[in-house]
Amino acid sequence: MCMSGDFKFAISSADGSELWLSTDAYPRNARKIAYLGDPENQYAARTQFSEFTKRKSQISEKIRLEEGKAYFIEALQKHKNDENHVEVAVPYGSYLDYSAEKTEIRARTFCICKNHPTLLLAYNKVKLLRVYPDDKTDVNMSHDINNHISWGNEKLPKNEASLIVASYMKELQKRKGEMYVLKNIELKDTTKGRSVRLSEYVYRPHKDTTHLCYPEGFQWRRDTNITLVVTVKNYGPWIKFLISQLALIYKRGYDSNFFLVIVDFNSTDVDIFKLRENSDIKDRIAIIQKSTAFHKTKALNDGVATLRSVQKLDDPNSIIFTTDLHITFPGNMFDEIRKHTIQGRSFYSPAVLKLKCGYSITHQQAYWEMMGYGLFGGYKTDWDRFGGMDAEKFTTRWGGEDWDLVDRAIGVNLEIERLRLPKFYHYYHDRASDWYEFARM
Repeated sequence: MCMSGDFKFAISSADGSELWLSTDAYPRNARKIAYLGDPENQYAARTQFSEFTKRKSQISEKIRLEEGKAYFIEALQKHKNDENHVEVAVPYGSYLDYSAEKTEIRARTFCICKNHPTLLLAYNKVKLLRVYPDDKTDVNMSHDINNHISWGNEKLPKNEASLIVASYMKELQKRKGEMYVLKNIELKDTTKGRSVRLSEYVYRPHKDTTHLCYPEGFQWRRDTNITLVVTVKNYGPWIKFLISQLALIYKRGYDSNFFLVIVDFNSTDVDIFKLRENSDIKDRIAIIQKSTAFHKTKALNDGVATLRSVQKLDDPNSIIFTTDLHITFPGNMFDEIRKHTIQGRSFYSPAVLKLKCGYSITHQQAYWEMMGYGLFGGYKTDWDRFGGMDAEKFTTRWGGEDWDLVDRAIGVNLEIERLRLPKFYHYYHDRASDWYEFARM
């Protein structure tokens, strides 16, 4: 244990589960401290992901733990069908995910630091993330002009990255022995002979220290549902392109916890309902039809509000992502959104690589678009806190509504994280015939 104290534990799962804790390091002294379901029927109850308060039995009484002492803890789960997950919160208020079939380390390695300085930046500023190793995001905007570069993500120095990784591996090996081995930047599970993913927020209190801790409140949720909201009018081929990309992500197993809400303004070049019915993700698409003049901000707000009326989308702890039609989504897109969107703390606005007119992904000239914030990912609870988009101010005009959205989010003490995302392309399209062009600021 990191520190002595009285702790509550909690468990969440689909379907039933039990949480056992020993008074020491030996399983024989373990007792059941929390459970979900009935002793006679473990399939009788289930929760949403990380829902720890559905039943009183999910949360333990306070249990005294001593610093430096080892304790055996075991989570048992019985799963029947559909969604499969089990999470343990220790102390209650944070959580560990031991979901089945995950190839990811989720063991608690460090203490939680409650007194870390705020990560919030000054008003109207964004946090541009640094990366290691080089993700090759620097691009040449024009092949006929030397050194005409659109710079990619800032690189984290190797010595700084190595120090953090070495500190983490030292603590991990204290708890797991030689179970995990790092080769270059690939982490191996030696017991199963496979690579595993390690993806967590850690905080280093001082520049020269090797001590790390988990910043309180900065744990990202791996399986949170993401709902994309998009507006459309007479862009049939592009909405078809978007749906086909999402269907491919689903069919290849890259992600399944997502939905799409389409707000359509009387499109005449495509039957959107037929398009949905013929897709492989028809149960993941909701359509809202509008008969009024096109109002982008109100449409996006209405798209988010619709989630309350659709049972499978009615989850205040899901993530909203406002998107565009002319974009290619990399396979890890949803994971990236989840990583950088922390409930009550941050929202995510990835930068897109905009292709120039006449160019494609295979034959490209492009540049990173860093001035727009129309691609916005945030928790539904946070969206409701700042009121979404200003539909009154931007009802009849287009342009500037994304900057206003960022200002509103920062105004409720959310920080913005920004990253140039590899393989996240935006196709060129002519704006002259857009239905909203007359309203451009």
